[in-house]
Amino acid sequence: MHACYREGGFGRTDPDPWTADPSLDVAYQSKIYRKDGPSGSDPYQYWTSNTMAYLQRSGYWGKGHLCMSSERGGANQQINMQTFYPTNIAPQPSAKAGTFGTVWGYVEALFAGTRNSENDIVADDGVQNMNIVSDTLFVVAGCYYEHDYWQEYDSSDSNQAEPDPAQKLCTMPTHQFKMALRTKSGSTGKRIQQCTADELQAVGFWIETFTDSPETSARAELRRIAVPVSFIEEKMGMTFFPEVPEEVKTRIPVPEEWGF
Repeated sequence: MHACYREGGFGRTDPDPWTADPSLDVAYQSKIYRKDGPSGSDPYQYWTSNTMAYLQRSGYWGKGHLCMSSERGGANQQINMQTFYPTNIAPQPSAKAGTFGTVWGYVEALFAGTRNSENDIVADDGVQNMNIVSDTLFVVAGCYYEHDYWQEYDSSDSNQAEPDPAQKLCTMPTHQFKMALRTKSGSTGKRIQQCTADELQAVGFWIETFTDSPETSARAELRRIAVPVSFIEEKMGMTFFPEVPEEVKTRIPVPEEWGF
């Protein structure tokens, strides 16, 4: 979330440049792109929806960006096109399956939105998001897989009479998360490693894939799902922000510091 990621402008590549990540064997990527290119005729570019049926929900799996396309703007430039690789895409249920998309949108607005008067969080009210500061805002997003039996086939299209013989099974996430770290003042001019615990703030959000939000406002929902970074570390069995004092990562998030 440094300013350098906006040097290409704010444009989005058209048509959406879905393609495999060249840095990883395609066997380890969901085939959710046309094999003959973004403007091709290959219809097999989605996941099946068996999990929805199993859970007695309607809807389908959409392609959700972990790092938003707009966070790496630049039409027809690699910095934007890379956000359409399967390695940056998470299966996210459509609106008919639950309120995940709405809740995830609240989290995105907290770190990237501007001039938004449709919700009750203040981070995205101005021309510049209050969390985009002079010091770098560090953001991590990912998925958690609690049930191995939540599986779908990739390279699918429900409108086709026959399945793609090359499709493969993919495990679907039961939860998704996003966390952020920045300096409290936003203008220390120092590297994170040089900052004391009192100079830093961190927040995490832990979201169930099939959620039916009981909250009536963005602020209330964000406060409901906010967790310390250490909570996500424990769930994932991973260490995030390794050079940051533990005190920062175990702290209960302070909503006012982030504008929600």
